[in-house]
Amino acid sequence: MSAGEAEASSLPLARNRDFRLLWVGQALSVLGSRTAWIAYPLLVLSLTDSAAKAGLVGFASWLPVLLFGLPAGVVVDRVDRKRLMVACDCGRALVVATIPAALAVGRLSFSQIVAVAFIERALATFFDPAETGALRNLVPEKQLGEAIARNESREYAAFLLGPPAGGALFTLGRALPFIVDAISYTASAISLLFIRRPLQQQSEARESALLLGGISDGVRYVWRQPFLRTTAFVSGGANFVTNGVGLAAIIVAEQTLRASGAEIGLMLTFAGLGGLAGSLAAPRLQAWLSPRQVIAVGTCTWTVLIPAMVFAPNASLLGGILGLALSTAPPWNAVVGAYRIALTPDRLQGRVQSATSLFTQGAIAFGNLAAGLLLEATGRVATFAAFAATMVLVGGIGTLTPAARATFARELAGGG
Repeated sequence: MSAGEAEASSLPLARNRDFRLLWVGQALSVLGSRTAWIAYPLLVLSLTDSAAKAGLVGFASWLPVLLFGLPAGVVVDRVDRKRLMVACDCGRALVVATIPAALAVGRLSFSQIVAVAFIERALATFFDPAETGALRNLVPEKQLGEAIARNESREYAAFLLGPPAGGALFTLGRALPFIVDAISYTASAISLLFIRRPLQQQSEARESALLLGGISDGVRYVWRQPFLRTTAFVSGGANFVTNGVGLAAIIVAEQTLRASGAEIGLMLTFAGLGGLAGSLAAPRLQAWLSPRQVIAVGTCTWTVLIPAMVFAPNASLLGGILGLALSTAPPWNAVVGAYRIALTPDRLQGRVQSATSLFTQGAIAFGNLAAGLLLEATGRVATFAAFAATMVLVGGIGTLTPAARATFARELAGGG
């Protein structure tokens, strides 16, 4: 048990001051990011009317995970996590603020949007594993699943509130969603400054090693742990599909269904309701379902619902279908995430998180790119069919192959 766990072990999460500060700060940050998230493709479509370019911005916004994910994990495990997280929040606030500044003087270009999306994600690539590693030091191991589920509810509450706010703000002024995003990063940085407990064990901060060796530590650990290795590949495939479908839904709503920014925001509100419902059910489902069962339910649900999106006559119904599918994501993330954190020593949290994210989040970049290119080249029917077929493959690999079945059986037999 770490020092952070010892201090918090007798407290419920609702009374854990430092966890509350981290949670609230990130809730504001995620809400701001979700407000701007819908504005990125709408801004690109308003400037270029190109689905492919909207997909390219989505690709650029996740490419840093592939480029910097592994070294970011080493940095997270070598430096003071709180200072790193504050610096990342301040940097993101500044870079996002360049978009409203450029709009104000009439100088915004497509290349600047790509650059801002890239830099914002690059800083998040360092922030996210630091937050995951910090979580282990703020709550005891027995509360990790509950803490992750609360983080999931935070994510989907932001998904529920952010897009309609972003769509409405974008309709009022294209710069407004990005102003809100910059302010939210500033609020997150301030909340981090008030956390008292160290976000890592002291020995970690003083540890030093060659960068290459540190990178290989995380990769080797994931590869040698069958559960981590299997869920990294399967979750990556699922993220390729789910995020590609999400971007495709926004583009289809704007270009095919002729929805306004406010209507697209409402569409994503319906989608967020599904995700929020799943996050609220996640703690109970965590006690009932094994990782393999969670993966089976999730992939089957998406496979059935993706084709139905083709026939949605309006953006609201499209959002409702997307919400039903998204309800399976929080239980997946809570169950798999809790196992992953518990299996990983604190000194390797950042490196293992980054090595895992190379697959789970790196795949999002290609899902966004595929959505834009497929829509422009083949239309929505072929695009949604391709994503549904991919999810069938992901589900088969994650639940039916002998290697996957043996992996989950061995993990459960060992007590997780």
